[in-house]
Amino acid sequence: MIWLIIAILLTIIMTVKEFRDWGFFDAICAFLLYTLGSFIVAGLLNMGIGAIFSAYVTPVETYESTNLVALQDGDSLNGSFFLGSGGVNETRYYYYITKENLGLKENKVETDKSYIQYTNDTPSIKTITKNYPNILYSLVAFPMWGYTYIISIPEGSVTTDFNIDLK
Repeated sequence: MIWLIIAILLTIIMTVKEFRDWGFFDAICAFLLYTLGSFIVAGLLNMGIGAIFSAYVTPVETYESTNLVALQDGDSLNGSFFLGSGGVNETRYYYYITKENLGLKENKVETDKSYIQYTNDTPSIKTITKNYPNILYSLVAFPMWGYTYIISIPEGSVTTDFNIDLK
C-alpha cells in the first residue's frame, strides 16, 4: 500500500519536471509511462516484501463459525443435504446454505482451500483467516496467506450417488 503511494508521488514529481521541459502532449505521454512503470515496480516490491513477511512473520489466526442449513428432501428418513459440490471453469467449489438475518443465503468456497471433517455436532463451516499481527505490516505488503475452511458435517454425508426430491 505504501509503495503505491510512493509510486504516485514519484509519478507526479517526474511529470511536473517533464511538463516544464517539454510540451503538454509529451508530458501526458511521460505521465502515462511513468505511471505504468511505477505501478509495475510498486507491485513487484509489494509482492516480494509480502512473500518475505509471510515467510518470517507468524500470522494471527481468527476463527468464524457458521451453522449450515439442511435442504431436506421429500423422504426425510434418508437424511438431509448439507453440502454440494460443482465446478466453474477449472475451479471446483463446495456449495452450502446458511441462515442470515434476511433469510437463507447460498455460499461457496473453493475445494482447494477446504477440509471436510465428520462430526456428531451441528453441521457448520469454520473460516480461518490469517492476517499480520500488526496493521503496519499491511501498509508495506499484502498478506500472502488466505482463508482456510473446515466444513463439519455428519458421518456418512459424503455420497456420489443420490436423488433429491426437494420439498
